[in-house]
Order: sequence, then C-alpha cells, then structure tokens
Amino acid sequence: MIILVLLAIFWVRWGPLSLGGTATYLSVSGDSMLPTYRAGDIVVVRRSPDYQVGEVVAYWDPGLQSIILHRIVGTVDGRFVTRGDHNAWEDPYQPTKDEILGKAVLQIPNAAGYVAWVKRPAVYFSILAVVGIAWVVFELRDMRTQTRRRRRVRGRASRHAKHPSGGSVLASSYRLFFYLTAALGVLLLGWGVYLAQSPRVESIMQVLTFIQRGTFSYEADVSQSSAYPDGTVKTGDPLFLELLPAVSVVFDYEVQGQTLTNAGGKAEMVAILRGQSGWSRTYSLEEPFSFEGMVVHLEGTLPLAQMRQDVETLQQETGYRFDRYTLTIRPQVQQQGILAGKPVESLFAPELTFEWEPLIAKLAFTDADKLKVILNPEKTGNISLTAQIPRRIRILEWEPTVETVWKAAMLAALVLFLTAGFAYRRWQRALWMDPLKLWQIRAGYLWVESRGLGHISQGANVVWLEDFDSILKVARDYERFLFHEELEDGQHFFVVRDLDVIYAFKGSPRRVERLSHLRDISREVT
Repeated sequence: MIILVLLAIFWVRWGPLSLGGTATYLSVSGDSMLPTYRAGDIVVVRRSPDYQVGEVVAYWDPGLQSIILHRIVGTVDGRFVTRGDHNAWEDPYQPTKDEILGKAVLQIPNAAGYVAWVKRPAVYFSILAVVGIAWVVFELRDMRTQTRRRRRVRGRASRHAKHPSGGSVLASSYRLFFYLTAALGVLLLGWGVYLAQSPRVESIMQVLTFIQRGTFSYEADVSQSSAYPDGTVKTGDPLFLELLPAVSVVFDYEVQGQTLTNAGGKAEMVAILRGQSGWSRTYSLEEPFSFEGMVVHLEGTLPLAQMRQDVETLQQETGYRFDRYTLTIRPQVQQQGILAGKPVESLFAPELTFEWEPLIAKLAFTDADKLKVILNPEKTGNISLTAQIPRRIRILEWEPTVETVWKAAMLAALVLFLTAGFAYRRWQRALWMDPLKLWQIRAGYLWVESRGLGHISQGANVVWLEDFDSILKVARDYERFLFHEELEDGQHFFVVRDLDVIYAFKGSPRRVERLSHLRDISREVT
C-alpha cells in the first residue's frame, strides 16, 4: 500500500499531463537556447501560479504553429516578452499567463533520441513482449518444478496415507486469475500510454469545390409573321433585324456546391459588336453595381436597331462593306466571399455569341447539345485546405479515434487492475484461513495425516527441530512426507522419516504471521 501511495504521488508530480500528471515533456530542437539547452535534450515543464523574469517557459505560438521554449526577459501590458538565450532579438509573439504551458523544472540531456527510439511501435511492444514472456517463463518453471516434486513424492506414497485433498487449489485458482488479469492490464496500460503519447490528429489535404453557374435567355414581342408565327422571340431563335428593333436579354447567376460567408461582389453586362477588321463597339446592357449574396439577376435591352445603324454608318464612311461581324453578350460577375476561413475571389464572364449579318443575327452554334452548354455556362473553383482530423485506428470493421481507443484502453486497464487486486486479496485470504491450515497449505502434497506418532519420540534416533519451518525444509529437501498428528493437549506433532533418522517437531502455530513471511508463503503455494 505504501508503494502504491508513493507511486501515486510520483505520478501526480512527474506524470505526463495527458495521462493525469502535471508535467509536460518537451524535446528541444534548434539552437535558440544554447548553451542552456541543446537539440536532443528533454525539458520537463510544469504550470506555476506565477512566472518571473529570468525563468524559462514554454508556450504555444499561433503564428509558428509550434511550442516555443524561451526565457522571460520582460513584461508588457500583462504579456510576457521572451527571447532565446542564443538569440539577439525578442520573440514577436508575447504570450499571456494562461497561454504558458509551464516553466522548466528538469532537464534530461540527450534523452530525446532514446525516447523516440523507444516510442517506435516495434521497439515499444517488443519491450512489453520481452517482459511478459520473461514473466510467463518464470511462472512456468516454478509450476514445472512443483509438478516434478509432486510426482516423485507421490510415487513413493503409502497406500494408507491420507493426503490433504487440494488444500492449495483455492489459492492456486486466485493466483492464476491474478496473473492473467494483471498481465492483460499491463498490456492494455502499455498500449494506452503509447497511444496517449502519439499524435491524436492528422493533417489531410481537403479540396472544397464551388460552382458558378449562369443561364442566358432573351425574348421580345413582335408582330406575327412567317418568321415569328406566335408573335414572340424565344431563346435560341434567330434575330431578324428588319423585324426586331430591340431584344430583352437576361442572365441569372448563382453559386452552388458551397456556402460563402460575407458573400457579395460586383456585376455588369455588356454587348460587344466587332468586325474582323478590328473595329468594335461596346453597348452597356446593365451598368456596374454591387450585390450581396451568391445570386445575381442581370437584365438589359439589346439595341439591335442602333447596332445596325452603327454598322451601316461605318460602311458608308469607310466604303468597306466586306467585313464580317459578331455580336457578343458578356455578363461579368466578380464574386467575393469567405470559404472555410479563406477569402474567395473569382471572376465569371461567360459569352453568348451571335453571327451578325446585314439582315439577321443568329447564334454561332445551332447544335442542341452545344447550344445547351453555351446557354448554361458554369465555372468550377477550388480551394485547397490543410485540415486537422482525428486519427483513427482500424480494429476489424471498427475505426475508432485514437482518443477513444487510448481512453478505453486506460479504463479497461484500470478495471483489470482492480480485478487483479480483488484476486490478489482473495489469494492472500485463502492463505490466511487459520494458522494450522496455513501450515498445511505450505506443506501441500507433503502433508499426511497420521495416528500414533507419540511413541516415535522415545527413540534414540530422533532429531528434534525448533520450529515448523525447519521440519518443512527437511521434508522438501529429502522429498519425504510430513506426517502430522494433533495431540490431546492441543499441540501438533510432526515427523519426517529419512532412512534411519527421524526428524520431529512439536508445537502450535502462531496466531499472526508477519507480512514478509506471508509473501514467502505465497511463493510456496502452487
């Protein structure tokens, strides 16, 4: 019990913080703390109610995304100013008291390499396996020795001797159960400690995809004619310039796939009439404006009559009538927002193109599949993120997190240790039945109940021994039975026969055994 209390005190003082202790173990890298600490040293830090200038502390630097181990050189507005002993500059980040992991209390030179070697799975579990195998081999040797002795003595046993029937069976059962639960508990404890010290998260590259989609449409109402029998111009129809002075153009835009926060941007729509000669004219269909969200509606009027007049004026002025023209409708949406904490900015500017002739403007593509793609343009945007996700362990078809497994392993180890403690207690109680029974259990298969041993004490070849331990040792050494008889005065008479010599002891067992003696007895019981 004292040892357990001392171990508990030691663990609370020096155990890792992640396993219920109060200490954090850090491996030094770099030369910023020379000559105080060198790369490869292990430094133990522990939280303190206050920190003073001159103390070496560890804190998390959010900018560097790492733990910094430097010395406090001052304070500013409740924050600590730190600097490495080997550096000529102060650290840019100034931690608060709550951000400090602790101050250095112990240095273990050049220990990081050994710890890293031991933490390798193959080495770590090999050590556990060696310890476990050594324990099993020791127990098997002990059991084999006891079995051989039992067989040799029983081979010479008298037919009429009355042997104790399994006096140590109960203790043996509890002993075996104790060893099994303790061994399994040690294995689970080792596994739990290993997992608790291993990384609990892992970094993965995560790609977030968002899609900018748009839809072109145009329409106009005209007089019924053979060109437009129902008096309506619909999306996909050719535009006969003699019949259409203008057309209403619409572009609907939205973002799909992801939700942008603080979404918004700017949008506009123009029409561009250009010739192969390089001449072009731009017409604003909707002036630039700002919007909020991820949906935009653009609408404007395409001035066909004005465009036709501009082309005719150009031809009259230049005399050049062999140019070929195209009409392009171009919406522009500058989308902005934040996705997964990162800013997003993407320009979406699809084009709907018509071939412009003196009397008609028609879509450049008439194939149904191509036309569908042109009228419904889309653009895919990607953002690559380094995400931290919990590490998982595959156990058959189950993939729990490392956090779950190490906690479950530690809990299971605790339950097993409690069970082992119960088995050990029952084992010891089985040994403490009563003083005489305790002697009988210690003698085990050597114990033989007998009658009429009193006359033996009158012989000349009797060697009287002082205590039970002495006569039990003789019986074991010579592999002879230990004959027992309870006398009328309450004392117990023991005899061991060895050729012509008889060893005898008369006495009563003590009511109380020393704890150290009990430990020796527990090793004797099979």
